[in-house]
Amino acid sequence: MTTKSVDQLQTGLDLYLLNGYVESNSFNDPNDDTLEYLGYAAHGRSTRGAKILSEIFAAVPGQ
Repeated sequence: MTTKSVDQLQTGLDLYLLNGYVESNSFNDPNDDTLEYLGYAAHGRSTRGAKILSEIFAAVPGQ
């Protein structure tokens, strides 16, 4: 995966939550793109990466 800024990760994951895709021009399965973004955020050394993940899990019903 290419290096992405935390802002790019946040935008992509927000798009997935709102529209069902990470990158509108991607030919990959949207779920695969999302897992790639989540993996990158989880393995990042930024506290914002953890914040992104916690926001996503908070948005999931029943969590």
